Formats: sequence, C-alpha cells, structure tokens
Amino acid sequence: MKPFIIARKTLLEAIRDPQLLIIFLVFPALMVVVYFFAYGGGSKNLGSTLILLVNNQDRGNLGSELIDRLRTEKFDDAPLFTVTEMKDSGEARTILQEWKAGALLTIPADFSERIEVSDPDHLPRLEMLKDPYSDTANFLSSMLEEPMRNFLEEKTGWKQPQQQVLYSFVEGTGNLNDFQFGVPGLIVFGVSFGILYSAILLVREMVSGVFLRLRMAYVSGWDLIGGITIAIFVICAGQTVITLAVAFACGLQTSGSAFLLGLFALVTSLAATGCGMITACFSKSDGEAANFAMIFLVPLVFFSGAIYPMPPMPLFTVFGKTLDFAHLMPTSFATDAIRRIMIYGDGFATVWPNMFWLVVESILLFLLGIGLFQHIRLNRAS
Repeated sequence: MKPFIIARKTLLEAIRDPQLLIIFLVFPALMVVVYFFAYGGGSKNLGSTLILLVNNQDRGNLGSELIDRLRTEKFDDAPLFTVTEMKDSGEARTILQEWKAGALLTIPADFSERIEVSDPDHLPRLEMLKDPYSDTANFLSSMLEEPMRNFLEEKTGWKQPQQQVLYSFVEGTGNLNDFQFGVPGLIVFGVSFGILYSAILLVREMVSGVFLRLRMAYVSGWDLIGGITIAIFVICAGQTVITLAVAFACGLQTSGSAFLLGLFALVTSLAATGCGMITACFSKSDGEAANFAMIFLVPLVFFSGAIYPMPPMPLFTVFGKTLDFAHLMPTSFATDAIRRIMIYGDGFATVWPNMFWLVVESILLFLLGIGLFQHIRLNRAS
C-alpha cells in the first residue's frame, strides 16, 4: 500500500509544481506538430516521393501520351508519380546525383514509329538512369513496370512479357509519408525523455530532504522506488495519450492496437526510469541531472533508429543471428514494434520478439538503477 501512497504524493507534488510536468507531457506532442508542418502538413503522398524525370525524344505523339498516362496513375486515390520533363540531360544527371529525383526515363526518338510498325520483335527500348544505391530509385523502377506494360499492351495489342516479381502492397500505405513514419519514433523519444524527468524528480526529493524524512518514518527504499515508478508510469501513459491525440488531429492514420502500442511505451518507460535513477545517483542539482541524462538519452534515441534510420553496425553473431549495436538499446525494439503496429497494423503475434527483448533489457536497466540508487543514495539517507 505504501508505494501507492508515495505515488499519490509524487503526482500531487508534480501538479503543484507543474513546469517540469507540462514540458514532459507536451514535448513529444509539440514535436509531432513540428513534423507535421515540416513534412508538408501531412499532405505528402507517394507521388511526392517517386519523382520521375523524363527526356522525351520521340518524333511522334505516343511519347507524350505515355507521359500523360504516367501523370494520371493513381495509388490509394493519390498520384503515384511526379513526372517532370527534362530537355537537358546534364541537368537531369545533377538532380539524380543530389537524390532530388528517383530516375531519368529517356523515351527514344523512334518510340512512336516502332509501336506503329506493330512488330513484337522490334518494340522500342526505353532507357532508365538511376542510382543503384537509392532505395527510392529502385522502388520507383518497380512501380513503373506495370504502367509501362499496360501502355504497350494497349497500343500494340500484344501481351507483354510478365515481370518476374509480383509486387503486392499493404492497404493504406499509398499515402505513407515522412510524418506517418516519424510519429512512432517521436513516441519513443518522448518516453525516453523520462530519463531527464525522473532524474530531476529524484534529485529534488533528495535535496529537499524528503527521502531522509520518509526513511525516518520507516518507509523502505523499495516503497519509495515503487511509488515513484508508479507515478512515472501514470505520467508516461498521459504523455502517450496526448501525443497520439495530437498526431491523430494532424491526420495520422493507423489501424494497430492502441493498447499494444501503450504497452510498449510503458515498458520503455521502465528503462527510462532505470536510467533516470542512475543519473540521479551522480547529480546534486537539476542542472547536473539534465547534463548527465544526456549520456543515456542520446544513444537510446539517436542510435536506436527512433529519429534517424541507422546503418547496420554488427557486433557479433549468436546462433546464426547477427546482433547490431542498435540491439543494445531497448528503444530500438520499441521503435520497430510501434512502427509495425501503427503503420502495418501488426498484432502481438508479430511483435512479441520485440516485446521479449524490450522487457529483458528494460528490466536489466531498471534493476541496475535500483541497485545503484539504493546503495549510493538511499543507504546514505538512512
């Protein structure tokens, strides 16, 4: 019962001195708003990503018809491509090198002539110039295959050779944009911000002498830590609700389980609380807590892929599975799982391995935080 009393006391004190609480609750929601406007107000669709440059050298009319056909292609009721005609191949190459477009399609001068001849052995050959290391270019070229084949079948009347790979897409991903993709990472970022919040909370309790008075009242260290952990759980749940509410107001689309998403957020907060306890062990003021918290916050957020995609950084192989540096961060499992839940609607049957490793690593950090905090701070307060 005592942990719940401590949790109630902690929450009431946070409400009476709300500056830090408000920052913690609304910080990720404000980042969602920033993302929303930074990435086109949520209006971007697949066509804004798949930018196709076209150099039309055709002497006839079918080259222009092909360009018009590509411009009218739809996916999830949104334009599939952004088609820009280019006359200067040098300028087009520069645009490709800067990754401002996915590919350059060159329509040959005899395009219309070869189609009108109706010879299946002498169909026109279009040239595609792209960067082989660009994922956008490779995705664009695969999406271009079907419209091109349909156009040639319509104009020649002959069935074109089938593509070797049949592509299928999850419903609802045609309007996927950077905003949709970024919100899961912002949720993890916000929860990880709990490192700073819990550290400052604990430091204030120590500096004010509250811990000493509670220990003199025979409140155990486990009751203190348990109460503060429960309070942070409640605050974290409120933060996640606020973040999602703002994201949905900005047009976020998701078909996943909100309960499962919240469960991942709460387990992640366990790791954040543990890191906050470790931070509080070596801090004597709010400023020191804020500085030391960055030691944990930066790798947990930026090395986990929550904000920026991380390249593979393999460490070692266990039972045939290569472990990356990101796997040392519990937030990497949370970020991956929350993205799957929100973007693809995956359920627990798919993301349970992420939950397993998230729980393992979060508990290890939490227990480490408890052990250090008990030894360094609470025992001295006895």
